[in-house]
Amino acid sequence: MTAKEALALAVAEHKKWLADNSTGTRLDLSEANLTRADLTLANLTGAYLMGADLTLADLTLVGLMGAIGLTKETP
Repeated sequence: MTAKEALALAVAEHKKWLADNSTGTRLDLSEANLTRADLTLANLTGAYLMGADLTLADLTLVGLMGAIGLTKETP
């Protein structure tokens, strides 16, 4: 399984968890290298993102409400 396929599967499991937290798995991308990842339209509501590298990731229309660990870094 490629990294892209693994990410898609994890996002799909998170979608199930959002609908009913007794199913699926809450997404934990803590410390993940998501550089240049295409996350377009992903619903990352409530996901763990502490330390994730989102450099140049495509976050077009991504749902981030309640995502945990987002910080603003200034260069």
